[in-house]
Amino acid sequence: MPTGRPKPEKPMPMAVQPTSSPRLLGRVSCDDLTVKDVLGKGGLARVLLVQTDVLKEGEGLNVALKCVFRPVLEDAQSLRAEAEIMERCSRGFDNIPKVLGWLESDTGLTGFLLQACGPPLQVAAATMDVAEFTRALRALSGAILHIHSMDLAHLDIKPPNLLSPRLSDLGMWRLAATDWMLADFDAALVFKRPEPRIKHRMPGTFFYASNEAKRCDYVGTMEDVYGFGISFQEATGKGARLTPAEKQDLLSRLMPLTYPEAMRANLEDFRNTL
Repeated sequence: MPTGRPKPEKPMPMAVQPTSSPRLLGRVSCDDLTVKDVLGKGGLARVLLVQTDVLKEGEGLNVALKCVFRPVLEDAQSLRAEAEIMERCSRGFDNIPKVLGWLESDTGLTGFLLQACGPPLQVAAATMDVAEFTRALRALSGAILHIHSMDLAHLDIKPPNLLSPRLSDLGMWRLAATDWMLADFDAALVFKRPEPRIKHRMPGTFFYASNEAKRCDYVGTMEDVYGFGISFQEATGKGARLTPAEKQDLLSRLMPLTYPEAMRANLEDFRNTL
């Protein structure tokens, strides 16, 4: 009888899956975009807060722009694949930012517009009470379970990718997120069922990766469970509005999500305790 770990299924890029592409906004001038803030910088792209007049929903709207400047072909393809992933996963679902359109500028900028969100978890945690922690845990665990039901693993769950809502949906912010959002799908992979196991590349964010991922071992969707658990453990420690008893309760619930994979808690069971 054969021994050892079975050979994993080869993951399929999301870009080749049947999906509707984000609507094409066409080539736009940088005069149509007013950069108001830098929301994030990664190895591939930047996320900017921009005010734009190019959307059919109205003029002067604040949205996020994930973009690369003068990209090589691989960068543009990777960004387009991420936009398609988010377009598919956010369809009829409230906790993944909606993609508002794909654009290319006359100065070499390529990217996609999406809902603007509030501060990331590591910033928002300082002002969150236990009710808001519970709301965030329910919303974001639901988002992870949703993408897993679509045979998708995020593989980069960390506080900067767990985004709080904007408190106002009026005026220039009317397209902004009003609930917690799971963002940044550039590391995501689609798998075949049954539960996949692939030999993971070295994690992009070492601190939030499981020991299995740090060893470049075989991982699957349970890697997202670990990232979720460790992210909220860290955030709980920053919860200045939590009582010691509330912190202890949250940490005791989150701890099993960060156990070694063979003993790691099921995310749906965790969500049912909230």
